[in-house]
Amino acid sequence: GITLPVVLLALDVFPLRRAPRLLEKVPYAALALGAAALAFLAQQHQPAMRTLAQHGALQRTAQAAYGLSFYLWKTVVPWRLSPAYLLEGRLDPAAPRYVLSLVAVAGITALLVFTRRRWPSGLVAWVCYAAIVSPVLGFVQTGPQIAADRYTYLACLPWAVLVAAAVRRAALGHRRLSWSVTAAALLVLGLLTLGQTNVWRDSFALWEYTLRVDPTNYLAYTNRGVARHAAGDLDGAFADYNAALRFNPGHAEAYNDRGIVRFARAEVDGAIADYSAAIRLRPEYADAYENRGIARQAKGDLDGALADYGAAIALRPTYAKAYYSRANVRLARGDADGALADYSAALDVNPRYVEAYNNRATVRRARGDLDGAIADYVRALALVPPDGPERAMIRENLDAVRVQRATGKAP
Repeated sequence: GITLPVVLLALDVFPLRRAPRLLEKVPYAALALGAAALAFLAQQHQPAMRTLAQHGALQRTAQAAYGLSFYLWKTVVPWRLSPAYLLEGRLDPAAPRYVLSLVAVAGITALLVFTRRRWPSGLVAWVCYAAIVSPVLGFVQTGPQIAADRYTYLACLPWAVLVAAAVRRAALGHRRLSWSVTAAALLVLGLLTLGQTNVWRDSFALWEYTLRVDPTNYLAYTNRGVARHAAGDLDGAFADYNAALRFNPGHAEAYNDRGIVRFARAEVDGAIADYSAAIRLRPEYADAYENRGIARQAKGDLDGALADYGAAIALRPTYAKAYYSRANVRLARGDADGALADYSAALDVNPRYVEAYNNRATVRRARGDLDGAIADYVRALALVPPDGPERAMIRENLDAVRVQRATGKAP
């Protein structure tokens, strides 16, 4: 929607063939400017946003030209599509694919300008396409991708309109031939679509296909590692994270995820080393701080764990799990007031946090607040599924507190 005013102005030229009506575009322009400002502010907080020093104007121009050419080519020839086309660490504008893209964009633009009187729809389609896709061409670069198929869904509609118009025109003189060609094209595209849906059937199929297209795709290795870990294949996940780091030693997420695997394998020192590497690469990585806190707590380093949980909370004040983890450390250090405050903070963020209700109830019971403890156990019990393994323990604790309140004695 950000570039809608530009598209509307282009449509004034053709097919409406009228002078641009600027006044009627003002409401859309105001909304577009507001949306653009919000998008830019949001991107400032993206960890992968590249500065001009890292990704200069020449690199951004080359990337934009590549995107314009790439999306058009993939629309015409939808072959070897990938969920992730990665941007190299340092883009070289003199590389052949960027030079060819610049030449192609300049050539297409010149040709369409030259033929604008005989074929105005071609130039208007090119302008609309470029306008719609411009916000994701890399002028403001966030994320690891140089391109993404999803960016074509709306931007390439002008080309679909042109093709439809061409088919309609051809049908006037060659009806049977045009229908045959259209049917064949739809059949081919349908088969390609069917094949593409199989790629997306699950995480393993998706990332294994991505690696067949690009065996150096570190993001695909990382995501397949996550899928393998979730399936219980720690060795496979570990191998994938190692591969991701081999192709991109600066990938903080792979260090963090490998640290999680190492911790699950009881390699606590290795886990701490990986979490620390992730933090060095991304000092604002709240999850890595929280994970390192868990590992330090497991080693008995309560001071280090407390510092890490505090850092995670400072970076993400709505981090319920970090509040919960810090509360556990504070309770272990005898700071019941601090633990109670942190459990409450976790529940303010996530009112369905069963473990936080249960632990806060334990603290309240120890402090003599039996009504508060009962309320917390009741709430926890209401949130646990009927077959939840913790249900029996919570019920037992609730019954014990009720007996204590009724008799004045702890059972």
